[in-house]
Amino acid sequence: NCTDLSSIGSSAFEECNTLTNLDFTTCISLNKIVYAAFAFCRGLTNVNFTNCTDLTSIGGDAFYKCSALKSVDFTNCTDLSSIGGGAFQECSDLLNLDFSGCHSLNFDSFDNSSYYRLLIH
Repeated sequence: NCTDLSSIGSSAFEECNTLTNLDFTTCISLNKIVYAAFAFCRGLTNVNFTNCTDLTSIGGDAFYKCSALKSVDFTNCTDLSSIGGGAFQECSDLLNLDFSGCHSLNFDSFDNSSYYRLLIH
């Protein structure tokens, strides 16, 4: 249970190659993901932030070179307003992103990422 988690710090899980699926759906107090929090997590395939309504920012290089990452869901993260440069850079397997409610995107956040579906409302 991570209801009191408010941020994921800089390089917190960097190079944790054993991470595969992350579910933050019960982390209702999460408001920021800091620089390179999950960078180089090459085994990471899916991340779910659905209903993290307090999430406002994703730091630069947050998921940099997560080469196996296929899906990231930010559904109902209505306060998400900032995605730092390179946040999803070189995520070569990225297929689906849902940024419903996001107000500000840096498109260099996705350099060298081959996403199939990017949903922004």
